[in-house]
Amino acid sequence: MDKRITIALDAMGGDYAPEEIIKGAIMAANADDMDIILVGPRGILRKHLDNYSNVPSTIRCEPASQIIAENEHPAFAVRRKHNASIVVAMDLAKAQKADAVVSAGPTGATVASAMSSIGLLPHLERPVTCMPLVGFTSNTILVDGGANINCKPEHLLTFGIVGTIYARKFYNISNPTVGLLNIGREENKGGNLLREAYQLLKNSRLNFIGNIEGNNIVQGQADVIVCDGIIGNVLIKFCESVGPYLSGWLKNRLGNSQLMSPVRKILEQITSFTGTIDSESAGGTLLWGFNSIIELLHGHSQAAQVSQAILKAKDCAKSKIISSMIAELKSMEHGYLRNVA
Repeated sequence: MDKRITIALDAMGGDYAPEEIIKGAIMAANADDMDIILVGPRGILRKHLDNYSNVPSTIRCEPASQIIAENEHPAFAVRRKHNASIVVAMDLAKAQKADAVVSAGPTGATVASAMSSIGLLPHLERPVTCMPLVGFTSNTILVDGGANINCKPEHLLTFGIVGTIYARKFYNISNPTVGLLNIGREENKGGNLLREAYQLLKNSRLNFIGNIEGNNIVQGQADVIVCDGIIGNVLIKFCESVGPYLSGWLKNRLGNSQLMSPVRKILEQITSFTGTIDSESAGGTLLWGFNSIIELLHGHSQAAQVSQAILKAKDCAKSKIISSMIAELKSMEHGYLRNVA
């Protein structure tokens, strides 16, 4: 019999917590069979749950009296606030009382609490987010999508490794191509970080195809695009904004002119085109590298996105993706990882 999946949900994380978080938990519990633990101040949680007539019995509360705000220093806050909702949620995963953690709270606090409670998998020094670019080119992912700043060259190598595992696991690509996002194709382009990362990737057993430039991204020249989190996050958010911005710009220019009618369908396609990027992360982004499933949500996520993230985390836990990643990393230990010491 399959193990029953339990999700720890940071009920106090996000712009619309706890109302939308709790609503999303109820939606997910009604849609699929799993246990959901709402983590937060018990009185507040019970007050909001009382607004619903039929709360599924698979939802329960775990008390946590503190909250980490967006403007707090993540590491200091996690060390100070041992009873913060995200810290308690991570402790449930550490104790194997939860198979996954879902939060729309501050990314820094989520990462810091996961580092403190759960820890990284062997050979990995940084967690990483893999962002699919499905709106522009199918089967292409960007690594890292925003979890890391101040990266070292060896971090970019492990990003390529994680991206390779992702592409194999989710896209069934046997030997994914890996490209380093840079300002030129030549080997000596970019600063020290990119030049040194290039050499590590080149000397690894990854299917490294060299540097790729911004205009190569939409051409699908690499299955895995490696960059630091600042560049990756800026790029992802820019892509997500293109469709809605173009639609609004054309509507303002055309107004009620005769051209508006035929253009309307084009506008819908443009919005849908770039919206597919956002829809991939609407249900949360998996934070790779930890010894548990951790799903990050945008801070502005509401009930539908929260529900989708819970269901996605449940599917990931059921697929035993962590054990698959451990096995992949072990198999790479004497090859891809020889440059990380």
